[in-house]
Amino acid sequence: RRSGQQRGSVSARARARPSVGVQVLRATEAGTDDRSARAGRGGSANGRSGADGRVRRTARVGRGKLGGVEAGGDGVETGGMQEQDREKLERLCPWIAIEVVPNGVDLDYFKPGEIEQDKASLVFTGSMDWHPNEDAVLYFCNHIFPLIRAELPEPAFYIVGGSPSERVLNLQKLDGVIVTGLVEDVRPYIANASVYVVPLRVGGGTRLKILQALAMKKAVVSTSIGAEGLGLQPDVHILVADEPQDFAASA
Repeated sequence: RRSGQQRGSVSARARARPSVGVQVLRATEAGTDDRSARAGRGGSANGRSGADGRVRRTARVGRGKLGGVEAGGDGVETGGMQEQDREKLERLCPWIAIEVVPNGVDLDYFKPGEIEQDKASLVFTGSMDWHPNEDAVLYFCNHIFPLIRAELPEPAFYIVGGSPSERVLNLQKLDGVIVTGLVEDVRPYIANASVYVVPLRVGGGTRLKILQALAMKKAVVSTSIGAEGLGLQPDVHILVADEPQDFAASA
């Protein structure tokens, strides 16, 4: 974070450019992968984690595009930020003062369930009409899940989220893969699983789904990209693996 002196200089630059119509942005570190999630209610899986990824604050700063932030003729849209996004935006628009608000999760809503856990069940939740989520489940089913089933033939993999594409629906032809489509509540699916997987390979922002799973005391295995921006320690809070064999062994 910036020192008070640095913050003051940024604010001074902002005040010095009134003709640009700059506002101070308080951008939440909401997961861009959940900005249109329909696996449950609201902008993140159930609308209960941190801030809604669809909340936007605007400032007229010209044109450009970076990570989870888009600058157009009418201004900057923040659809979810992490520290790296803030640094990029500050380089592009140094007269804007930006705060990154840490993620949070509703611990009264996402808590360990009373449903008996299936020791042979894995789960991924998220809107299936967002490319990074679609890519993640395709990658997992084609390159990681077969390795798991080669060792343990019983596991089931639940893909929970609205608007699955035809390619995602076709994954049901694989043994052990279940595609639920839109569900009213993701919590029973998370509670039932022994492992929550986040095999994301592309995308920006942060994944509130990981905080939801951890709040429900689930073991989480993620790629490095999937765990970005949360400040989690590998092998302490979460298992991180980027190669199929390593991911399968961790799961």
